[in-house]
Amino acid sequence: MHAKGKFYTLLIAICLLSYVWIAYSFDNQDGQGLWQGCLSKQFLHIPCPSCGTTRSLISIIKGNFFSALQINPLGYVAAIALAIVPIWILYDLITLKNSLFNTCSIALKLVKQKCIYIPLTLLIISNWIWNIIKYT
Repeated sequence: MHAKGKFYTLLIAICLLSYVWIAYSFDNQDGQGLWQGCLSKQFLHIPCPSCGTTRSLISIIKGNFFSALQINPLGYVAAIALAIVPIWILYDLITLKNSLFNTCSIALKLVKQKCIYIPLTLLIISNWIWNIIKYT
């Protein structure tokens, strides 16, 4: 399988697993389910930058948009990606194009530029600090 095929297969798998995880977590928010949360938070007692993303997604689904933002802004990034990526994959499959692959390739090249990756890194670090302050 070529790189483009692996890329699309991986994205489909990630989307499907994400939907299953969200559905599972939606019904198990009491903490009594199979998974108890972030490994970093459980073992190191330090939340990771993405801690709360699932809860944020669930808040978005329930229409609690401000709450979702407070829990973790990355929930919005995940929600947008989980809404757009499957439609984009379907579009590429129907039209026999590779527009998602090409767009991601361009985005990766852009992210490698200092003027992009430094602000993005600072945003992730800021989100991590927010999580640490919030959860400790």
